[in-house]
Amino acid sequence: MGNSNATLAIAAQIGQGLIKSGLANDVQKKFLSLSSQQLQGLFLTWNTGNFSGTNSVFFLTGIRYTGSMPEAKSVADYLQSRVKDAVATNFPSPAGK
Repeated sequence: MGNSNATLAIAAQIGQGLIKSGLANDVQKKFLSLSSQQLQGLFLTWNTGNFSGTNSVFFLTGIRYTGSMPEAKSVADYLQSRVKDAVATNFPSPAGK
């Protein structure tokens, strides 16, 4: 995990895997009221950054929209949950933690 380039490559695999597995379709099924235009605002990206002096890899998820969108927080929370699940699958926590 100390090699941020290798970890970034793993993050890319996780992110691309989520996209290929139909993440956008899953969002559409879960949030039936979203229009196709709103669904185009979904995003999932990954990168590296320095947080408190430590170089880390992070995911950024959400939905871009204009106007009112009452479901926005729920959509963002759902995307975050899916990424957390995918990361946990690839990096299981040690037993007891």
